[in-house]
Amino acid sequence: MEPAMRSLLEFLSHHTGFRLSYDRDAALTDGIRRAIKRAGISDVADYLSHIQNDQAAFDDLLAEVTVGETYFFREPDQLEALRKVILPEILSRKGRDHLVRIWSSACSTGEEPWSLAMACRTAGVGDQCRILATDISRESLQKAERGTYRQWSLRGPSRELTGSLLHQAVGGWQIDDSLRKHVNFEYLNLALDAYPSLATGTWGCDVIFCRNVLIYFDQKSIEAVVRRLYDSLSPGGWLVLASTDPSVTQMAPFELVEAGACFVYRRPLVTASPSPTVTVETQPFAFDEWVFDDEDPGLTDSTIVASGDVAIQAAQEALHEGDFERVRELTEARIDHPFATALLIRALAGQDTVKAEQACAVAVDRHPAFEELQYLHSILLLDLNRYREAEQAARKTLFLRSDLAIGHFTLGMILQRSGRTQDAGRSFRNAARICQRLPPETVIPLSDGEQAGRLLQMASQHLAMIGAGE
Repeated sequence: MEPAMRSLLEFLSHHTGFRLSYDRDAALTDGIRRAIKRAGISDVADYLSHIQNDQAAFDDLLAEVTVGETYFFREPDQLEALRKVILPEILSRKGRDHLVRIWSSACSTGEEPWSLAMACRTAGVGDQCRILATDISRESLQKAERGTYRQWSLRGPSRELTGSLLHQAVGGWQIDDSLRKHVNFEYLNLALDAYPSLATGTWGCDVIFCRNVLIYFDQKSIEAVVRRLYDSLSPGGWLVLASTDPSVTQMAPFELVEAGACFVYRRPLVTASPSPTVTVETQPFAFDEWVFDDEDPGLTDSTIVASGDVAIQAAQEALHEGDFERVRELTEARIDHPFATALLIRALAGQDTVKAEQACAVAVDRHPAFEELQYLHSILLLDLNRYREAEQAARKTLFLRSDLAIGHFTLGMILQRSGRTQDAGRSFRNAARICQRLPPETVIPLSDGEQAGRLLQMASQHLAMIGAGE
């Protein structure tokens, strides 16, 4: 293999986690050559430099090397398990009013998340479900959001399940508008991005669909992704993999459950083993100015102070292990302490978004100057599609700390979903500019471990998706 092509494959593998073999895969060879030809570049080394600096060109290459084989109601036994086993179990355990959080990871052009929304509707719980759909390809996400499909996407055996939720339109079929409020599409790289994360909505999930993805990863990436998916589930949450995906019971402490005509994985309700002691750290901030689009954000160093509060340390340890009941036991009597309250809100969010938001509303009234609570409130309100209130909470967060990159990013997401793309672009640019001033490996405060380099890429992806540029 020529050195330039080897470097190209190494770059792709690093940024996707995919197992790539140019010598043995003719489809991969042809796809790469097509992408290079479309770019109007003859030299592979020049093309590598091009995709490193041009997100659209990189997306075009991703579309060639990823398999977009998807259609409505693929693997219908699993969707039947969702309707007749998984959803009833969740609502029986968490209450009929529980807001069910479903994550369709690697959603490609959207047939899977729209199918999930239809399955929830036919199960009679459509209004109680929120579906997050993520993918690494911006081009695929744009197609998914449009919700227009050709007959080929309806070749599955359960076409009748779409019912009145697909309408004939020019060039094919169109998703019914009533489903759109239940599905949100976001960029996310399963191999590289930090999750679970409040910033990306990948937290406290009741169900995760991750089908026909793991088979393309190398072993190291598979193990890392599986562990992060496990952590993204609430206790008792369900993971649905494709029948062709590898077994994951040796990679994370999942239970294998027979659900109707198929098997699915489940995170146990009780945590199996304790984690090592975690030291709680606090970060006092004092900022008094906004970051506007054309201004220098001006980073301010923060002093990190060890809390020394044993109960709070124990609560953070329990939160890390997903033992939300233990977190509540340790923090419910500490409403005077903002850090304890923030841990309580995070634990509640892992169980019930509605109850978490209600508790957070009380908490921000009690501790209005504590930016983490305001930030948590903006995320919870966003998840409930209460965009106006979410925007207010995000702006309060940024008033308290104007250089909080994740705060600007979250405000951008709120404004984008509200249809205010120009204002969203300003917020995403603010987040990007703050991240650009930091070393790429710097962990962004309140981001659940997201690094500056990755958040910068996410902000750039959103800017590209809304056509706002950088």
